[in-house]
Amino acid sequence: MERKTLMSKEIVSIIKACGEHGVRVFKQGDLEIIFGKEESVEQDLAYVDPSLLRPIEVDPRFAEEQAAINREEELENLMISDPALYEEMLVEGHYNAETE
Repeated sequence: MERKTLMSKEIVSIIKACGEHGVRVFKQGDLEIIFGKEESVEQDLAYVDPSLLRPIEVDPRFAEEQAAINREEELENLMISDPALYEEMLVEGHYNAETE
């Protein structure tokens, strides 16, 4: 591959274009430009004062519906993973039309 020598005007236009488009690292042959300082992920996380947090209020109907869905999924998983226990739970009445 043929090497091309970049002129100062080309380098300046590369730097401007990178800056305008949020490029963090530019590499071309022997030229490497790193824009800005490297920031750790921890610095990007916002601190929230725990005293400002408040409990979330959940509609009781939603909680009941979710519990029924969870029971149904648990039963379906049990039917596959442990059919004997599944049948035993049905016989003992842990799962029936009233609980779902």
